[in-house]
Amino acid sequence: MKRYDVDTNVDLSKVKLWQYENASRFLALIDNSQAFVNENVDSFWDNFKKDIFNLDTANTFGLSLWGMLLGVERPSYDDGGVMVKFDDEQYRTLLKGRVMLMNSNGSVKDINAYLNFLFPEKPVFVVDYQNMTMKLVFYYQPTAQEMAVIQSDGFLPIPAGVKVGYVIVPPDEVFGFHGQDLQTFEYGTFLA
Repeated sequence: MKRYDVDTNVDLSKVKLWQYENASRFLALIDNSQAFVNENVDSFWDNFKKDIFNLDTANTFGLSLWGMLLGVERPSYDDGGVMVKFDDEQYRTLLKGRVMLMNSNGSVKDINAYLNFLFPEKPVFVVDYQNMTMKLVFYYQPTAQEMAVIQSDGFLPIPAGVKVGYVIVPPDEVFGFHGQDLQTFEYGTFLA
């Protein structure tokens, strides 16, 4: 994502015209205003960028604003209808997912890149069965909050009409050779 830096510096000395060079009160007013701007306005914009504008560093209030803009509510429900409350980091993940969803084409490659970005260092990927069904495969036990994020309405960039399922494969129950990424005899890991 490309971000542009905005120059928020204000130079009030540009309003000093040659005809006001001897107006001491006007010049003092300009100098006092410049001191106020230097002390308050720059810090306001720095805090605005950090706490609201930047999704990576936004505080709770900033995340709530992002949620309103993107149409993502903070309370969410899992498949059983149980409400799961997101903390700020999980909500941030959900919001980033919604932003990435807007740029997704729904291909398997794109969905796997999407999952790797949102869940770094976690073994999760999608498998397309070529019959209008896909499965998300987890090689770890996801938390209830992670499952609520994944099962949130409109979270996954799946093509229209494709049914999505979930498979959780505990790593200690998979057959394969340690040190060879769980590969079996030239066929890969067995998975139903």
